[in-house]
This record gives sequence, structure tokens and C-alpha cells, in this order.
Amino acid sequence: MITVARPGPAAWLRARSGRHTVATLVIAPGLFWIYSSAAGPTISGDPAWAVLLGLTAVIGAATVATYLPRRVTADASLGSPCATLAGAHVLLAAVMLSTGPHVPMRGVLAFGMVLLALIQRLNGTASCSIR
Repeated sequence: MITVARPGPAAWLRARSGRHTVATLVIAPGLFWIYSSAAGPTISGDPAWAVLLGLTAVIGAATVATYLPRRVTADASLGSPCATLAGAHVLLAAVMLSTGPHVPMRGVLAFGMVLLALIQRLNGTASCSIR
């Protein structure tokens, strides 16, 4: 009988390597700049917005880093349309931030969007997993 490890945060953390951390650290500032630009001038000088966009950028970068192949397998991380959708949500968060000026909830919705994308990448079913 063949035993297959269930996808999830524990399995992904075992397979995570230094390059995933480096990718997260390299991508996060770029995403922060994109998200800040998309949110517009309404957020300038507000530390709560800076923290929210910073967290959104770090989680988005961690989501994108999950697309790097894991060290325990050579399988591609883009195995299904479902798996690619999480990466699209990282970019769609910028669209969410650019809509509706002076709407504070847009930052929370963008944060939730990238958080759910990361959760989907870590806890996906067999057809949506990071393998």
C-alpha cells in the first residue's frame, strides 16, 4: 500500500527551503509598492494602512513563493487551473485596492483575498495542492 502525505501547512513547511524565504523577502517590497500605488494617495501618512499593506504584501509574497518547486519533489507547482488561481488573487488584490477611493474596507478585503490564496495553496485538495 502506498501512503501519500496529505497537503497542508506542516507538509509544506517540511519541504520549504531557504530559496522560498529569499523569494518571499525579494517579492514582498515589490508587492508593497504595487499595493501602495494601487491604493493611491488616500493612504499616505496613515500608519494603519502601511501596516495593513505590509502584511498583505508579505502574505502575497509567501503565496507566490509556494509556486517554486519544493525540494522533496520535482512536480510542477502549476498543476491545475485551481492552483493558478491563488496566484491570480495576489494580483487581483491590487485591483481591489484601486477601486473605490476613501473606502477603508478595500484594504481589509485585499488582505483577506491574499490570505485565502495562501491558505488555498497550503491546504488545497489533491487537485489544487502544491504537491
